This record gives sequence, structure tokens and C-alpha cells, in this order.
Amino acid sequence: MGPFIEGYWGEKFCLLFIDEMSRKAFIKTLKSRSEVATATLELIMKEQSRTRASLVYLRNDGAKDYKMKVLQDFLGQEGISHEVTERYCPQTNGLAERLSLTIMDKVCCMLIDANLTPKLWPYAAHYAVLIFNNLPHSALDNHKSPNDAYGDSSDFLKLYVLGSIYYALQPSKLLHKLENRSVKGLFLGIDPAGYKVLELQSKVAYVARTVKVFYSFSLQKKIKFTAFAEKRNHHTQVLWILRLQDLRILATRLKGPEKEDLLQTLLMQEYFNFKS
Repeated sequence: MGPFIEGYWGEKFCLLFIDEMSRKAFIKTLKSRSEVATATLELIMKEQSRTRASLVYLRNDGAKDYKMKVLQDFLGQEGISHEVTERYCPQTNGLAERLSLTIMDKVCCMLIDANLTPKLWPYAAHYAVLIFNNLPHSALDNHKSPNDAYGDSSDFLKLYVLGSIYYALQPSKLLHKLENRSVKGLFLGIDPAGYKVLELQSKVAYVARTVKVFYSFSLQKKIKFTAFAEKRNHHTQVLWILRLQDLRILATRLKGPEKEDLLQTLLMQEYFNFKS
């Protein structure tokens, strides 16, 4: 998808994939369309190596970016079938088209609601995909999340509202005795190494490990969305994530093997209550 407004690190395009069996979504943000084949190749190789499973077929709209020799040679060597949909007929690839609409709706709503600059759309897009993969999915057995169906674990307790205020601990070796021990900024998402944050004073985005996230707005204020955000049904997502604050407190009090099952049940109940 794209081109969009140039992102924080120069990104202009967004590449989305979805696994048909588990409904798990994957995202790549690119600086140019010439990176599509390379990004696709890297994702397939990474997931095949990580899951020890082989991709059966790759379906797309037949854009010329997918016809590059390096990608076609790889698909042929791996025995992966390349299916191309008919021209001007997106219905034949409805799963991916619907995912694109869902993710971009969330991106627009999160940026508007958090009053963030559009240049931060890549962070919002990655976080929207992460939330999508952690939410219960009606197309899966027992309303599992795509992460659970794919074989990955769902970590609900790390989800926060995009744009929340955070305080990140600074290394003591870089500070004088009377300096602030933390810096203030905005929460932008989750990274395997920590949390994606934007420091307010320097306007620099980076990954911080030791972070305390606060909700800088009340639930009542959060419900009062712009007409656009309400139209896109963003309130379901925000209310559900805010509810996790109470569930985190419950999680600290639970012990034993029933902890995970109880949390999973409570989260599903809360999500479908908000959605209804």
C-alpha cells in the first residue's frame, strides 16, 4: 500500500501479509517499491526457518514488484506456488484486502486520537498489526487469537494505548547526582528488545527497555472521540486496552496454573462485551 506521507525513518510504503490458516498478520514498511521483492523474500525465509514449516502458496494482485527474478527464482526452488488474482477483482484476495482496510482504519484512528504527527504512521501500523494478532478472532476455533493459532504466545499485559505518556529510566553512568533519573515521552509500540518511544524534549524515537507507561487521559475523555474515530469503531479497541489496566492488577494476585486460563477467559469476555 502507498505511497503515504514520508515516515519518521523515510518509509513511504506498507507491505502486509496474512497467513490463511491462523489469520496472523505480518507487516513491512518500505522506503520504495523496489524493496518489495526483497522484503517478501526475507519474511518467507525467516518464518520458514522459525516455524520449521513450508509455505504452500503466495497470493497477490500480480504487481510487477512481485515479478522480479530474485523472488521468482526463490519461489520456484522452494516449490511455492505463486497465485495471481484477476485484474480489478480484489474480491479474489478478500482476506488480504480486508486486512489492509482493518489495519489502516486503526492507524488513522490511533494517530488522530493520540494527536500524533502523520509521520509516525509506521509506528502506528506496526502496533495495529500487533494488536490485531493478539485479539480473539471469530474465524478461529474457540475464538483464539492469531498468535495462539500460529503457535506464538499472546501477551495481552504489555498492550498500552498508543500515545500514552511514559517515563524511561536513564543509565546511571550518564547522569549526575542531581539530574532526573528518567525522561518523559510518548509510547509508540512494542519491540522485541523493549518499548518503542518518542522522547518529547528531543523529538527522538528509540527503543527503551525500562519504561513506566501512564495513561494521560481518563476513560471518560477517551470515549469522547472525533466523529471519524467513532465511525471507524476505534472505541472498542481503546476501551478494551484500558480494561487491561485492571486485569494487570488481577494478574499480580493470581498464582498457579489457573492464572493463564483465567486471564484468557476474562480478556475474551471483556473484548466481546465491548465489541457488542
